Amino acid sequence: MPCLAPVAQWIERRSSKPQAVGSSPARGAWFFQGVGYSIHLFMGCTMTENNKTKIVLCDDDPTMRSLLETLLGMEGYEATSFIESTDEKFINYLIQQQPKAVLLDVHLTYSSGIDLLIKIKQEERLNDLFVLMTSGMELETECMEKGADGFLLKPYMPDDLLLWLREILD
Repeated sequence: MPCLAPVAQWIERRSSKPQAVGSSPARGAWFFQGVGYSIHLFMGCTMTENNKTKIVLCDDDPTMRSLLETLLGMEGYEATSFIESTDEKFINYLIQQQPKAVLLDVHLTYSSGIDLLIKIKQEERLNDLFVLMTSGMELETECMEKGADGFLLKPYMPDDLLLWLREILD
């Protein structure tokens, strides 16, 4: 779980100094508590508000998805996750949702993120979609050659993700 540490630490810093009061990484849950509130992050939760810029997360780590959904929600984005399935279902999901950006992990249990990237770039209905690839391996050159709009090496700092989103979406 070392890739999750920067995101969890960032949420702690941004949330009026909450304290991590418990975690269950095997169940994909983290609990933070601050003055007058608590944040419960469970795998599979999504945040949806129609007036926000939509971002789709495609990562096979449920805890990472939940942390990123919370982080992006705190920053004013509508973050939804695509749970593992098939390449065709993922492309159809993107066409249906019409997000502004997708955060796509290179190594998925059901597919190759690079293969998905190629399919996204071939789909005319997704021409305006920005794709940010992530990986724990240095694959930036390969991802950029295949059409990615950006690459972040895990573990990355949340501020790096937010900077990329602001630069490309605003």
